[in-house]
This record gives sequence, C-alpha cells and structure tokens, in this order.
Amino acid sequence: MEARDFSRVRLHEQLEISEKLYGNGIKINYSGHDIESVLQKASNYSEEEKERVFEIISQTRRKYGYLFR
Repeated sequence: MEARDFSRVRLHEQLEISEKLYGNGIKINYSGHDIESVLQKASNYSEEEKERVFEIISQTRRKYGYLFR
C-alpha cells in the first residue's frame, strides 16, 4: 500500500475512505441558492462556465443526496 495525496483522490474514493474511518456521519449543508450566490460573485468567469459549474455541482448533489441535509 502506498500513501496518496488526498487532494488527488476522486470524491467517491474520498467518501469511501472517510466512511470506513469515521462512519456515515458526514453531512453537507448548502443549497442551490448558495451555489448561485457564489457563482454570481465569480466575475472572472463567463456565464457559460458558471452554468457548467452549477450543472456539475448539481449532478454531484443528486448523486450523493444522502450526504445533504
């Protein structure tokens, strides 16, 4: 077994590792409105880029819905 930089591990792998270590107690608390608010402040990105980021985050929230309060 070899140590890996945690930041280079995919989200599903990070969740699997953390659930093995700490159980299923991880909860994430942010809404679609929170995402939109942050993206509105990101003036250095195009609307197309912001929409894509919103789409990716929304897909991730749906995939890991059990983590969201």
